[in-house]
Amino acid sequence: HIEIAEKGDNPWLKVTLTEGKNQQIRRMFAAVGHPVSKLRRVQFGPLADPLLKPGAWRYLNPQEIAAIKHEKLKLKDLISDLESKQRPAFA
Repeated sequence: HIEIAEKGDNPWLKVTLTEGKNQQIRRMFAAVGHPVSKLRRVQFGPLADPLLKPGAWRYLNPQEIAAIKHEKLKLKDLISDLESKQRPAFA
């Protein structure tokens, strides 16, 4: 999903990826002739901390750890479900 966050001569775009690969956003925009000069991650899975400054870090609290584990389990279930649908059925 892509939306315009700020218009002007140097527009900011908000890009939402469900699953990203290394340098994926830069490659996607380069492919359409729109180079990326800055990237800012505002959320990682269920985690978002608007007060965390670029380059800073903090420990996760127990609720955040549980949320990540929950997302991981949902992803494993989804992958397992997809794999089972792709397997040939033998009678």
